[in-house]
Amino acid sequence: MEQDNSAEDLAAFQAFVKSQVEQYVREVSPPPVPQTPAAQEEQQKAVRELIDPFVQPGIQQANLAAQDAKDAVMFYSDPSVHEYREQVEKLFKEAVDAGRPTNRQTLLAYLVGQEYRKDPGKFLETQQARHKQQLEAASAATDMGAASVARAIEQSPLKNFEKMMIDAGTNHEKLGETVKEMEKALEGMTF
Repeated sequence: MEQDNSAEDLAAFQAFVKSQVEQYVREVSPPPVPQTPAAQEEQQKAVRELIDPFVQPGIQQANLAAQDAKDAVMFYSDPSVHEYREQVEKLFKEAVDAGRPTNRQTLLAYLVGQEYRKDPGKFLETQQARHKQQLEAASAATDMGAASVARAIEQSPLKNFEKMMIDAGTNHEKLGETVKEMEKALEGMTF
């Protein structure tokens, strides 16, 4: 029985202490004052001024990295720009390091303009040769039928492979050279 009374006494004591603490907090604490929108904005501005010097550089760096990735994907989706890749990336890195990032298309226009100003005649010849090569590649890729197969065989680096292997016979040195020639001829091709 004594234990039951002590548990009841403890619960009563805890309830008394809790009510006294709550009453004291109400007496000491001022009533909440509703903030006006202007006061809220002023508080937010003060917090931003305190936090921004630490947070903004990281945010700006993340934004720049995202813009860089988007620009690279859009720029390099055009196969005609791949021959300028190293030059464009070098200029792009220099611009970023100097704090003046720009898009790759602008840098490509600058590089192409430099080529043209250096020697307009040579530039035009190069462009025409590139265009002709692209047309031939497209034509070979789109032709279907016997003519395209014959053209593919005629242009193939493999057309002389059988003859080269027969000529090499059992000469291991010549066979090794033949295989190396064929590997070099097939370099960059996909099947």
